[in-house]
Amino acid sequence: TLIVELFYFGPEWQAFRNVQNNINDLTRISIELDEIEQERDALIELINTISAEELERINTSIPEGAHAADFLVFLEQITAEQGVVLKSVDLASFTEEKRETAGQPVPGGAILTPLPDRTIKEFPVTIQISGTYEAFKQFLERLENNIRIIDIDSVSFSSPGDTTIMNFSIKAKTYYQ
Repeated sequence: TLIVELFYFGPEWQAFRNVQNNINDLTRISIELDEIEQERDALIELINTISAEELERINTSIPEGAHAADFLVFLEQITAEQGVVLKSVDLASFTEEKRETAGQPVPGGAILTPLPDRTIKEFPVTIQISGTYEAFKQFLERLENNIRIIDIDSVSFSSPGDTTIMNFSIKAKTYYQ
């Protein structure tokens, strides 16, 4: 009878242990999911505390899309206000990057809707202006204080003669989503 019990109960005992291990794994996963859900709820609560005005400021500082026309209008406005002449603006071409998802595993039951691409992209621009050094400093100050993020990469200048008017070339980049 002992041999019969070993041959019969041995595999059954092993199956029972496997089921027990699976239950322990599922319990651990359930606890992790509960913790993730609590973190998600805390983040949603934090997001909901952001006012509409603050969201608008964020969207203005890094807009969705390049908004090149708005940027040009801004440049024309501040050059006129600061007494410098906007000679040219070169909006460097930019390409939309596509995220590749081909060949990536998809969990069972997953809904296949693409997520919006929220990566930050650079929008390079070269600005040619002319004016006095003081007006140029004020122009740079207005760029710096603009709500849209603008990084100046380089500035070069030249003087066409014995005049206080100088030519300035600014290589900069702004950002968009």
